[in-house]
Amino acid sequence: MPEDIVKSNALIEASYRPDSLWQMRLLLACLVQIKATDKLDDKQVFSVTANELADMTGQAARTAYRHLKRAADELAGMSIIVKEHPDGRMRRANRQRLNVVQRCGYYEGEGRVEIEFTRVILPYISELKTRFTQYQAKYVMPMRSSYGIRLYELCLQWFGDAREFEVDEFRELLGLGNKYPKIEVLKRKVIRPALKDINTHTEIRVSFGQRKAGRTITHLQFQITRIADKSNPPALAKKMSFDDYVKKNSNPGESWDQAKERLTVSYRKYVES
Repeated sequence: MPEDIVKSNALIEASYRPDSLWQMRLLLACLVQIKATDKLDDKQVFSVTANELADMTGQAARTAYRHLKRAADELAGMSIIVKEHPDGRMRRANRQRLNVVQRCGYYEGEGRVEIEFTRVILPYISELKTRFTQYQAKYVMPMRSSYGIRLYELCLQWFGDAREFEVDEFRELLGLGNKYPKIEVLKRKVIRPALKDINTHTEIRVSFGQRKAGRTITHLQFQITRIADKSNPPALAKKMSFDDYVKKNSNPGESWDQAKERLTVSYRKYVES
């Protein structure tokens, strides 16, 4: 399987907000199976298993299993808003909403999802000769924020430079709508987690700034540089087994069964963190 994800620049610049991080991971796990020059049709079936997602994200297999069904349902309803054709020509309609997949089948007994892309989305992910962006899946699959993946993609073509967005433009690209209306909340919930993901897992470094008109913040600025060597991104910290977690967090005088019962919920949160 190729290691790279390839998207038309028009798809990179599309407006959408994934319903969840696992929905985005499932989509990328399909895209990593496509080469830029592949000729596809809408009958092509892509298969992703929970074990494959676990390997790609560094998560436990049981965590991937738990999220797979919901991610498949979310991906089945995913749509994006594009303004350009894959070759960069502006569309006659200023905004065009495209459904991403036409079928998303979940096979519970196999821990597997089958996906067929829509005919209208195929030109944005295959047979790409110009105006596309290519990056390695290993940089984004371990991220903990779907916003980190989106911002990484939006910054990739601006090495050694700064990319600036009007605040409303930034909200539109990330599909935020009226969510996080206050800038401080937007920075706390979206920008800072995204920057942490990018600067931890990828081959670029991004710093954040802002531009004001009077007291009002009007633009968000991202300074992008490529680091010298990022052939091996930092490994995710290995999670403790449940038994080791219980040993570490049990209380004096508490029986093994009591500790296991008490710590089950907190261990689940620890694994997913």
